[in-house]
Amino acid sequence: MTYDEEPEASVVTNNLGDLDDVDLSSIAAGAVLYRNAAEKWVNLPKGALGRVLTLGASIPDWEGVKKLGAGSNFTQIAVDGVVTLEGDARVKHHVRVCAPSWAKGGSAPSEAFIGTVPVLCFDKALDDEAYYTLLVPWRIHAGTTVQAMVDWTYTGAQDNGTVCWKLDYIDLDEGDTVGASATTVSKTTAGNHVTGKLVRTALVPDLSGLVAHHNLGLRLWRDESEDTLNTDACIIEVHFAFTKNKLGEPV
Repeated sequence: MTYDEEPEASVVTNNLGDLDDVDLSSIAAGAVLYRNAAEKWVNLPKGALGRVLTLGASIPDWEGVKKLGAGSNFTQIAVDGVVTLEGDARVKHHVRVCAPSWAKGGSAPSEAFIGTVPVLCFDKALDDEAYYTLLVPWRIHAGTTVQAMVDWTYTGAQDNGTVCWKLDYIDLDEGDTVGASATTVSKTTAGNHVTGKLVRTALVPDLSGLVAHHNLGLRLWRDESEDTLNTDACIIEVHFAFTKNKLGEPV
C-alpha cells in the first residue's frame, strides 16, 4: 500500500447478520435482541417491573422468580418474597431456650446464678424436671431432624461422675391429644468434666417427625438413677439445631 491509498475496511466476520427478521421500529426501550436456535434475530420485549433476565432452555427470558447460585444448588426468591434454598443449599438455625425460660416441674430444679449466668440446678438425688413449649419454625426443611443440645455445668469440688440428661418431646397439631405419650431422647455424659467449665451434651437420637407450625412440648429432666455426679448439674440453656430451606412466610 502506498501512502496516498486509503486503507481497506476491515472485514467483520462476527456481526449481527441479517436484521431483516426484526422490525426495528417496534423495539422499545429495555427490549433485548437475541439469536434463537433457528439463527433468527428475535426481539424480547422489556420485562415487567421487578423481573430478572435469566437464561432458560438456552434462550433468555424474564423471570418473576429470582435464582442465585450454581447448578442445582441455588437460592430462589419468589414474587411473594419467600426465599427458598433448593438442591443441597441448606443452612442451620438454632432456637435457644435459656434456663429462666423453663417452667419448673413437680420435682423442681433450683434457680441460681453462677457469676453473671442464670442457671437451673438439677438435684443429684431427685429426678428434677422442667418444661417448655415452642412453635416449630415455619422455616424448617420438612422431613429433617432436629438436634437438641444441653449446655450445663457444676460447681464446687472436682467430681468425675456422669450426668444423664433426658428430654421428652411431643409434636402437637390442632385436634391432637395434648397429654399423649411423648418420645424420649437422652445422653449420659462421659464424666471427668472439669468443675466450673461449660459442658455441651448432644442428646440422641435427634428429634424427628416435627412439622412446621406445630407445637413442640418439652420436658427436660435429670435421671439420677443413671448417673454418678454427686452434686447438682446446672443447665445454662438448651438449644435446638434445625435445618432450614426457606426464609419468610407468605402474607
